[in-house]
Amino acid sequence: SVIGVNPTNTIIDLGNIGRFMRINNVEQFKLENVQIINGNSYVYQHPESDDGGVIRSSNSDYDLINVTFSNNRASYGGAIYSIDSNVNIDKCNLHHNESNYSGGSIYMEGSFGSTSSLLISNSFTSSKG
Repeated sequence: SVIGVNPTNTIIDLGNIGRFMRINNVEQFKLENVQIINGNSYVYQHPESDDGGVIRSSNSDYDLINVTFSNNRASYGGAIYSIDSNVNIDKCNLHHNESNYSGGSIYMEGSFGSTSSLLISNSFTSSKG
């Protein structure tokens, strides 16, 4: 897990050189009280790798609490790309994120009969895609 003080004082600037993390087959993970800016998965220049400017996940359980995602880019899911995962997104701010195809800030797909995702008290502004 990654837990900061608050999004104003705990800033992770990815400098447009890649994504923050891949979460694959993880039972429990938490990202809380941070701001993540300038993620860019286009740098991988491979169609199977350029999704999720900050997070690319599959078959995982994780919580995003009080996280700000800003100025991130990807082909799908400017900030978050999630496949077959249980994702709880609570009190997050997602703004100025961009995707070429779908999911300006968040792209999710999969077998939702066995997975669930919650969006609670979030703010989405000026995202494209």
